[in-house]
Amino acid sequence: MPPRVQAGRTDGCPGTPRAGPSSGAAPGPCSLSPRDPHTGQLQYTPVETDSAEPLAPLHKLQSVMLHEEQQLSHGLASQVPFDEMDDRETLSALTLQDGTLRRGGAKYSGAVVGYVKTMQTQYLGADRVGLLSALKPGERTPIMHLKSETGKTTRFTWYVRLCEASFYQHPMSGVMRLEMYAPEEPDFLPPIVRAVANLSGTLLCRLGSTAHKDPRAPQNLIPTAALELAMGRAMGSPELVTRRIRAHIAQQLGHEVLA
Repeated sequence: MPPRVQAGRTDGCPGTPRAGPSSGAAPGPCSLSPRDPHTGQLQYTPVETDSAEPLAPLHKLQSVMLHEEQQLSHGLASQVPFDEMDDRETLSALTLQDGTLRRGGAKYSGAVVGYVKTMQTQYLGADRVGLLSALKPGERTPIMHLKSETGKTTRFTWYVRLCEASFYQHPMSGVMRLEMYAPEEPDFLPPIVRAVANLSGTLLCRLGSTAHKDPRAPQNLIPTAALELAMGRAMGSPELVTRRIRAHIAQQLGHEVLA
């Protein structure tokens, strides 16, 4: 049976009951909209911060969001064994995460693949970078084991081509970098990681968008674009939501509410 794939942004939904990644149960469904369908009221979970810095609320909110994202993405995925004696399940569910993997996620050990659409950092030497432009659609490079300068973060990474570059595009157009969490031991390649790498070319070619539908094609995957549209509709107009939040704060402080 082929693995089940969840693709797109893995934006967490605070307050939604879910099973942890070690329980073997998938997370429960979550609502994208803060609007109560019965009363029309906007419902948010307050989050406090101890700092008085102007950007502290934003940083706290981003921290909570990333934590929820980790819980959701790893809870949906199979577990990756990080040593040869680990006999956990084979690959049955894979989560594709838009962007690079988050720090600290390795402790969850799920089969989560970060797909990086823009390559600002080059991990191949000058003598091997030409390999990327020579890739055919669906082909990948060998898997590399990377360790950060601090030694606190380790990754498996490889490159995949989704489509041929048009004559007017850069030769690297259509190439995407993928990454998975890795154990510190560089000589151990979990079989699940190899299976994901072998599957990635065919899978992403099927999920890649086309230019007449998405200007960010093919790297902006079809499920990701669909989820962005769904979230935009569900979360409502930013201007209207901002007005209602300001009106609520004004009412709580006893100020006149202006329409």
